[in-house]
Amino acid sequence: MVRKTVMCVVVVLGFAAVAEARPDSLMFNRNYYGISGGLGVSLLNAGDVVDFVSNGTNQSHFAAVAEFFGALEVQIAENWGIKGEYSYLLNSYNIPQGGIVLPYSYHVQMPSVLLEYVLKGNGYFFKFGGGGGYHFAQFEQDYPTTSTYRARGVGLKIEGEGNTAFDEHLYGYIGADARDDILGDLKDDPGTILVNKSLNKDVKMNFISVGLKFGLTYFF
Repeated sequence: MVRKTVMCVVVVLGFAAVAEARPDSLMFNRNYYGISGGLGVSLLNAGDVVDFVSNGTNQSHFAAVAEFFGALEVQIAENWGIKGEYSYLLNSYNIPQGGIVLPYSYHVQMPSVLLEYVLKGNGYFFKFGGGGGYHFAQFEQDYPTTSTYRARGVGLKIEGEGNTAFDEHLYGYIGADARDDILGDLKDDPGTILVNKSLNKDVKMNFISVGLKFGLTYFF
């Protein structure tokens, strides 16, 4: 934990040092419009799903999952901006059981709207904010036949973001966030709830996560 904290501080200080070395021509003296894209990794805990797929094997509730994102943002006041974001998160499991491997996977589509507090200077932006959206999850088990279950519900997010300039418009992107998604029961198309028979409980697609993202932002 201490090592991760130190690394985050170094990254932030690195952004600030690079930004201070930028010329005044990279200072935004107007409200911005921006478009971002990139990828990241999140440490995610979807406890009910892990309990269901583990089949008696020792599976950690926390898993590293891939995430892809795109965003549009606009500054609406001196220190405030609004961002619309779409993120796509996916993960898979291959569980050995009785001489065979049982494949499972899920993905989550996460459109969100966030309010951000904005700090900007010569060649850099720092943004801190939060918000949420209505999110959609799909879970599949592929043995003995493919079965698909879906869940949907509210997801909340807080984040911090830094941008540093490559030129007048193109900036690097690094972000850190935490999520809490409450998507409810996983159901198939007829509406039957997925049940963990070994625990005699419904399987919910609820999760919490923390993540890091990297990408590019183009400011207009």
